Amino acid sequence: MEADQLIAEIARTTGLRLDKADPILAAAVINEVLLDRALVKLDRQVKVQADRVTAASTQAVLDAKKEAELLLTDAGEWIEGRIKAAGESVAASLLGQVSHELQKTRRLRRSCLHAAWFATVVCLIGLSCLAGAFLATIW
Repeated sequence: MEADQLIAEIARTTGLRLDKADPILAAAVINEVLLDRALVKLDRQVKVQADRVTAASTQAVLDAKKEAELLLTDAGEWIEGRIKAAGESVAASLLGQVSHELQKTRRLRRSCLHAAWFATVVCLIGLSCLAGAFLATIW
């Protein structure tokens, strides 16, 4: 702080004229020195606290990421379970339908076999009748 500027400011504000040797100016210089020291200490403390806040924020972000990963993993496992259950339900339903269709196919096959045997027997009877008629005409 400039002593001449301070003397001029005091004279302009209060109308009092001070000399450079006036003890009040020494108090003003002491006050300025103490204020500068306090500001240096305050600046250091602000930096320390800012570093602490930054570290805490960084840790909070890391913790949040871990929690998000856990939530995503849990959600993935839950979804996997739901999809698996749905797949098993659909598979069981399809298996039931396929089993029903297989039973119908087996019944149809049996019916076709019976029809084929019946047709074979009828043809053999018809051929026997024809052979008998043919032999009867020959003898």
